[in-house]
Amino acid sequence: MPILDGWQFIEEYKNIKTQLEKEIPIYLVSSSVDITDMNKAKSYHEEVKNYYCKPFTQEDFHKIFS
Repeated sequence: MPILDGWQFIEEYKNIKTQLEKEIPIYLVSSSVDITDMNKAKSYHEEVKNYYCKPFTQEDFHKIFS
């Protein structure tokens, strides 16, 4: 992302989500298979719906958008 990284975006989203009319689900797609990043995503359990590692498959895409 050009201005914020994914973690910064989630922090900003947490600050404004009460102002939004509805909750926006966040799915992380990352090239990192580091367990630290996966656990960090889990710590945002209210904001992040799932964490996917690249390569992102067509099946993963269907899980999110179906």
